[in-house]
Amino acid sequence: MSEVSNFKEQVDKLVSFHQQIRADFKSLIILSQAVAESSKDRPGAPRGISEFLLRFWIILEADMQNEERYIFPLILRENCSDAYEYIKEMTQEHMEQEKELRGLIKMVQDYELQKETCPEWEGLYRKVRKVVDNLCRHMNYENEVMYSFLSYYENRNGAAV
Repeated sequence: MSEVSNFKEQVDKLVSFHQQIRADFKSLIILSQAVAESSKDRPGAPRGISEFLLRFWIILEADMQNEERYIFPLILRENCSDAYEYIKEMTQEHMEQEKELRGLIKMVQDYELQKETCPEWEGLYRKVRKVVDNLCRHMNYENEVMYSFLSYYENRNGAAV
């Protein structure tokens, strides 16, 4: 299999992951809103998780659309010089997003560790943890694909991009 067809398969896999992330985040937002509503009178229940998820979702969706509209097509056209700056920016955004997501996990986990944890919060915690872990794995894989792309074309062209 040629390297270019390998990139095509990897890009297809990334787009498929994006679809799964979209579905996971939509269900997580709906669940977080239901849990927030059912626990609004509960002392100590964390506030702002639904708002965080909505804000984060807007940023995440914009990033995924940017990747799908600009970065992935550049890779498929083998246009490394144009893709380089986009890729550098994208990998930096991934690091910032992972840091924010770890804050979300802590916010939800801190409530879970309290004695008065309700089953709804336990379910939300499990779902948040799963979605965040999957998203972080996706971002790491996406970074690997991007670095592989850059490395391949640097080697092919005999010079750094």
